[in-house]
Amino acid sequence: MKQVVNVQNDGIMRIMEVNEENEECITQSDGEWCLSRVSDARIENLDNYIHSPNAGANTTIYVVVAGILWTGAQDVKGIVSISLGGSQNQLINLAVYLTYNNGQFLAVAAGNEKRSACSSSPASARGAFTVAASNYTNELASFTNFGNCVDIISPGTKCLLANSTTGGFSHASGTSMATPLVAGVAAILLGKNSSLTPDQMTELLINVFMNLLFTVS
Repeated sequence: MKQVVNVQNDGIMRIMEVNEENEECITQSDGEWCLSRVSDARIENLDNYIHSPNAGANTTIYVVVAGILWTGAQDVKGIVSISLGGSQNQLINLAVYLTYNNGQFLAVAAGNEKRSACSSSPASARGAFTVAASNYTNELASFTNFGNCVDIISPGTKCLLANSTTGGFSHASGTSMATPLVAGVAAILLGKNSSLTPDQMTELLINVFMNLLFTVS
């Protein structure tokens, strides 16, 4: 799944998504799950997104690439949250880099294979802000990818998520859960200062999370 959070001058987050096979939110509620991590499981606004009509279980890599490139073509800066992954793919990595180079910030799941994130796409892409998952003790989760391609670690174990089927809540683990949380923080930062570049966002996010870490410690 690819989600785009555009924060415009009216302060409203507008979320668009594209699904892709092999995504890690693999349930009927995948959209609600990741979207509720961007904002809050208790106040999630599921009416505030656009679903790609050609996306779904049989979606191809080319549809995902087209979706990523579409975000890069927008004249409004936004946050792209990508909760999917697979083996290295030059086309996906190029799409991520071109989108980043056009001013969009891309938060990308590191993957759940317990290996180097540098062996996966889009986690290994230039311009991706790659997110690994932590557990309750602020250590790497047992499932998460890791390594030099990881930029930050975010809570991703037994996360509270909205469940549209029951009207209540669910729990799930994965870097797919960790990534939208980072995207939500990034959206707040961009909402405060719409002139921020992706590199400035990266620096700010690392500083924010480091300050939180030392405050908790």
